Amino acid sequence: MPEEGELVEGSADEAREDLLTKIQLTRKQRLLSLIVCGLFFFFSGVEYAVILPTLWLFLQELHEGRRWFFGLTITVFSIANILSSPLFGLFADQGARKIKPLMILGVTFMILGNAVYFFANDAYCILEARFLCGFGAGFGAALMAYLARVTTPKERTPIIGTTSVARQFGVLVGPGLNFGLEKLSVQLGPFILDSLSAPGFIMTVLWAIALIVVLILFTDASYRDALLSTVVVVGDTNPTHAEGMNVQQQSAAPLRASEGPRMIGTSLPATGIEGTVGSKQVTATTPLLLSAGGKQSNSNMGHDHAHAQDTLGHDNPLLQRHMIVLFLTNFLTIFTQMALETWLTPLTQEFFGWGETNNSYMYIVLGGIAVISFIFVRILASKDVSDRVLLLIGLIIEVVGVGAIVGVSHFMKPHTTFALVIMSVTATLIVIGLPFLMVATPPLISKFAPDHLQGRAQAVMRMCGAMGMILAPLWAGVMSERMLIFTGVLEALEVSALVAVLWTFSRLKTTS
Repeated sequence: MPEEGELVEGSADEAREDLLTKIQLTRKQRLLSLIVCGLFFFFSGVEYAVILPTLWLFLQELHEGRRWFFGLTITVFSIANILSSPLFGLFADQGARKIKPLMILGVTFMILGNAVYFFANDAYCILEARFLCGFGAGFGAALMAYLARVTTPKERTPIIGTTSVARQFGVLVGPGLNFGLEKLSVQLGPFILDSLSAPGFIMTVLWAIALIVVLILFTDASYRDALLSTVVVVGDTNPTHAEGMNVQQQSAAPLRASEGPRMIGTSLPATGIEGTVGSKQVTATTPLLLSAGGKQSNSNMGHDHAHAQDTLGHDNPLLQRHMIVLFLTNFLTIFTQMALETWLTPLTQEFFGWGETNNSYMYIVLGGIAVISFIFVRILASKDVSDRVLLLIGLIIEVVGVGAIVGVSHFMKPHTTFALVIMSVTATLIVIGLPFLMVATPPLISKFAPDHLQGRAQAVMRMCGAMGMILAPLWAGVMSERMLIFTGVLEALEVSALVAVLWTFSRLKTTS
C-alpha cells in the first residue's frame, strides 16, 4: 500500500498519454514543439559563440578598448534578461498559459538586437544591441515552464538535457561561422559587412528563420477550463468514494480508476472551483491530494506534506530552503562561469597573442567537449541517476577545476607551454562540470514548484543566473589583472555552493 500523498506510478507511456490528454496535444504536435524549443536553444548557443570571440575586437575597432566597458557590454545583456525574465514568466503563468505569442515577441527582440549590432558604428550601439537581445532572451523563462508542463517528471530531465545539448551544439557550430571572414569587407549601402559586424548579420538571418519556424510548427498546450489542478484520491479500494465525487465544472474530465490501491484523477480549474468527495466539500485553488475519506493535503509533484512545509517560515513554495539553495547555487555557478569567460579572451590575447581565428578554434574545442559532457549527462539522467547526484558531481568538478587555477596562477608566465597546458586543463575541467549543473538545476526546480508557479520559478532561476552574469564581467574587468585574488574569490564561491548543496542534500530528493 502506498503512503498517503504518494501517487501510484504507472508506466511511462501511460503517464505520457495522460499528460497529452490533459494538455490536448498529439504526440506529433508535442514532438514538433519540443524541436522548436531545441532550435531556440541552438540559436542561442550559436549567437553566444559567434558574438563573444569577436566582441572584444569589435569594441577595439570602434575605438573602445577599456576592459571595464567590455565587461559592461557583456553585462548589459544580463541586465535586460533580469528585467524581462519575470515578465515572461508571469505571463506564462496567466490565463490559458499561451507561450507562442511570448516566443514570437522574444524572437522579434533577438532579430532587432542583432540587426542593430550589424549596423553599429560606435560602441554604444553595441550596448543597445546586446540590451535588446538580452530582453528577448528572457523568454527562456516561459520556455522552461512550457517544457515542465508538457513533460512528465520521469522524462523531464532527459528532455531538458537534450535542449541543453542543442545549445552546446550551437556553441560548437557558432565559431565555425566566423571562419573565412577575416578578409571580408563588403559595402552594403551605408554599412560595411566585415568580419566584426558579420556576426550581427548572421544572427539576424538565423533568428528570422526561427520566427518562421515558430509560426508554422509550434503548438501551445491547451488546458481545460484554463488553469488546471489535479485531485487524486488514494488509499481506498472502495469504489463508492469515487462514485461520490461531484466536481462542479462546465466540462468535467472522466474519472479514472487504477489497479490495486484506488486512485481517482480529474482536472479542475486552479481557482475558485469547488467539488465534493462523498460528503466532504473541497475547493481547488492549488494542486490537491485527497485521501479516500476526503482529507485534503498539499501535493507538490508527489512530495510529502512535511517536506513541502520546510519553507523557512513562509508559505510560498519558492521560498523553501532547498529552493533557495538551488537559486543561490545557480547564481554562484553562473557568476564563476561568466567571470572566467570574460577573463579568457583578454588572457589569450595577452598570454598567447591570439586573435579572432584562434579564439574561434578555442571555442570550437571547448564546445565539442561540452557537447560530449552533455550527452554523457543525458545518458546518466536516462539511466535514472538522480538530479541531485548530477548537481553534486558538477559542483565537485567545478571546485577542482577552479582550484587548479588558484594553485598555479602565480606561476603562469606569458608565451610559455606551461601556461597553455594549465589553461587547457582547467578550462576543460570547468567545461565538463558545467553540463551537470545546467541539466540538473531546471528539472529540480520544476519538480519542486507547483504547476501554477512554473513560469515564475523558472524566471527566478534565470534572474539569479542573470545577476551572476551581470556582476561577473564587472568583477572580471576590475580584478582580472590580479590573478590570485580573482581566481581565489571564484573558488570560494564554488566551495560555498558545494557546501550549501550538501547542507540540503536530503531535501533535494525527488520521487521521480
